[in-house]
Amino acid sequence: MKSSLAVKLRVFSIAILAAVCILPSSYARAQSSSQPDVVVRIGRIEQTLDIADETFDSDARASGRAPSANLRGMLMGTHWVDPDRAVVIGLNFDPEQMQRQLYSGTALVPFAQPNEDFAARYGARKKDDYYLVPLQQDPDAQVNPELVSALAEASEQPVERFVSVDIAASRILGKAEQQIQQLLSAMKEQMAATQQQSPDAAAVEQAGTMLEALLKVGRQVETLSFGGDLGGGDATFSMNVLALAGSDMAGVMTGKQEVPAGRLGNISPAEDLQMQLRSRPYDIAAATGFISDYFGEVYKSMGIDLEQAAQMFTYFTGETVGAMSIDPSGVRMEMVAALNPDKKIPADFLESEYIPWLMETGKKMARFYQDQRPDLELNSVFTRTENTTIGGNTVVGVEARVPMINPEAEEVPILKMPIRMTRLNNCLLAASDDTRMKSLISNVSDFAPADAKGPLVTMTMDWTGLLKTATAMDPAQDAEEFESLPDLGDLVYTVDLQDRSMHAEYAMKLEDVKRFAESVEAMQAKAQSDSDLEPYRPEAHKKASPEFTASGTTMSSKSRASSASSGSAESSTKGDSAGQGEKPEMEKTEQKFTEDDPQYWMDKGGLYASYGNQEAAIKSFRKALELDPENIRAAFNLGLAYAENGDYDKALGFINKAVSGAPENGNYLYGRGWVHLRADDPEKAMQDIGRAAALGNPDALEYMNSIAPRR
Repeated sequence: MKSSLAVKLRVFSIAILAAVCILPSSYARAQSSSQPDVVVRIGRIEQTLDIADETFDSDARASGRAPSANLRGMLMGTHWVDPDRAVVIGLNFDPEQMQRQLYSGTALVPFAQPNEDFAARYGARKKDDYYLVPLQQDPDAQVNPELVSALAEASEQPVERFVSVDIAASRILGKAEQQIQQLLSAMKEQMAATQQQSPDAAAVEQAGTMLEALLKVGRQVETLSFGGDLGGGDATFSMNVLALAGSDMAGVMTGKQEVPAGRLGNISPAEDLQMQLRSRPYDIAAATGFISDYFGEVYKSMGIDLEQAAQMFTYFTGETVGAMSIDPSGVRMEMVAALNPDKKIPADFLESEYIPWLMETGKKMARFYQDQRPDLELNSVFTRTENTTIGGNTVVGVEARVPMINPEAEEVPILKMPIRMTRLNNCLLAASDDTRMKSLISNVSDFAPADAKGPLVTMTMDWTGLLKTATAMDPAQDAEEFESLPDLGDLVYTVDLQDRSMHAEYAMKLEDVKRFAESVEAMQAKAQSDSDLEPYRPEAHKKASPEFTASGTTMSSKSRASSASSGSAESSTKGDSAGQGEKPEMEKTEQKFTEDDPQYWMDKGGLYASYGNQEAAIKSFRKALELDPENIRAAFNLGLAYAENGDYDKALGFINKAVSGAPENGNYLYGRGWVHLRADDPEKAMQDIGRAAALGNPDALEYMNSIAPRR
C-alpha cells in the first residue's frame, strides 16, 4: 500500500487540472519595478470590523460582545484611522537577506487625527498625515525612501476591498533562485537515498517533479494577488494572476485563436442538483495543453495523458451548461457541451473516438489505483453500459467507478457515476440516467442559439447541500450535527479573463454567512451543553492551570497568576501580594469541590477561559459570585471575560468591584488599565497602569518602561 504522500499528491494534481480546465482565473494590476515585493492594502477598517461584528456574532448587540475587539485594542481604537485611505504594508526581500531568512518592510498607517498611544506602542514615526511603522526583521536594515514613496502612492489609490495582497511572484522567485536550487538538489539527494529503501521513493520523486513544474509556472506570474471584502451585502474572496508578457501563460489567457460564438445562452442548468455550471466559449484545448507542457509527466503517472486529452478537446468549444450532485450513493448529473463547428467531427464520434478514449484512460487510471491499493480489484475506472434509444437518438452509456482511497482506512468505498451520452444539434449531451437525458433532448432539440452573458465561468453551489454531503461521506464526521443546518444560500464562483490576466472570485451573501455563523454557534453550544452533563472530576484537570489567561492581551502569566488561582472564599476577599509580581502557588490539595462550592465554578471558569470559551467562563464566574458575592477574584475574572468579549462597560463594573476590595492589588489595577486601553480610553488606562507599576506589577513596569521614553 502506498503512503499518504502519493495520495495527497494525486489529489493536488487533479485539483490543478480541474482548476485550470475551467479557468479559475484572476485579474491583477501590473506592478512597476519600484514597488515592494509584497504589498498588503487594508481599507475601510472601522466599517468592515463593524460589519464583521454584526455578521459573525448572532447576539453582539444584546451582549456587547465584539469579535473584532482584539484587533481594535491592538490598534488603540480605529476611529483615528483615515477611512478614505488604505493602511499599506510593504515587504522587500534581497538575496543576502533571504540567505538569512530575513525581510525588511514598513507599514504606512494614514490618520485622520494623530494617536500618540499607537505611535508610542509601536515606535511609529509621525509624518504629515500618516505613521510609518518599521517592520525590519533584519536589525541592520534601513527604511527605504523609495519604499515609503510607493506605499504612500498605494495608500491614495481607491479602496476597492477590505484587504488585498499583491505578490511579485516572478521577482521573488528570481531573488530566491539560489535557495531554490539548493532545495531541488537536496530533494534529488533524498530521492537517490530512498530509491531502494522506502515505498515513498516514487512519491518523493513525483513531488520533486511537481515542484519543478510549479516553479516554472510561477516564474511566468508577474503578480499573484488575493483579496477579501465584506461590502455591498456580500462576503467575497478573490484570487488574481497577471502573467508576464510573452509567456506561455499569457498566451493561454489571451487566446491564441478565435473561439466560436456562444450558442447555449438559452439553456438553463438543472436547479434540483447541488452545483450549477456555465462556461462561455474558450480554448479548452490550449488550456489543457498548457498543463500538459508543465505537469504532463505527473499526470501520466496517474494514468491521465493530457496530450491525448488536449487533442480530444479540440472537438469542443469550451462552452458548457451543466449541473451535478454528489452523495454517498453516487453522482447525479446532466450537461450540454457545445461541439466545435469548425472541426470535422465523425458521425459516430462517440462510439469511434470519445468512448474508446475514455475506456483506455480508465484502464491506465485503474493501474494507478492498484499501485496504491494492490488488494483493489479494478480493471478500469470506466465500464460500458447498455445503449438505449430516446426520441430516435441513440444513447450510449458508461459508468465511472472511482475508488475513494484513504491510506488510514481498510475499506475502499467506490464512488459511482453513471453517464448516458448522445449527440444533438452539434452538442454533446450527458446525463446520469435516461429520465434526465429525455429532458435534455427535449430542451436541446429546438433551442434558439444565443451567447451567454456574464463572466467566462460561473459555478453556483448549494452550501448546505455540499456541507451535508461532505460530512456524510467522511466517516470521521458526525453527519447528524449538520442535519439541522438551515438553508445557507449559494456560494458563487466566477472566473473571467482580461488581456493576460485572470480573475477568480467566491461570493456569498452576508445574511447567509451570518446564518452559518449562528448555526455553528448553536452546534458549539449544544456540544458544550452535552459536555456539561458529564460529572466534574478535578483530578482530570490537574495539568490544566485554572488561571484565567486573557489570550491576546498584554497581561503576562506573572500578572495573571493571582487572578484565578485556587483559594478559599475567605482569602478571596483580601488583597494579596500580586502587585509585587509574585505568583501564588496553586493548591496541591486533592480536595474535590462540589457544585455548591465557589471554587468549583472558579476552576471551571478558568478552564473555559484557557480554551477561549468566554461565554461558558462568564457563566461559571457568575455562578461563583452568586455563591460568594464577596469573592473579588471571581469578580475580576468575570470582568476579564467580559472584556475579551468586547463588553467593556460590564467588564469595568466587575473589575471596579475587585479594585475596591483590594485597592493595593497591582494585578487588578493593571487589568483595569488594560480594559481602558481596549475601550479606547488611554488617559484612564495610564492612571491605572502607573499605579500598578508603582506597586511593582511586572507587566505595568514593562509597559511603562517601553512607552514612557517615547511619550
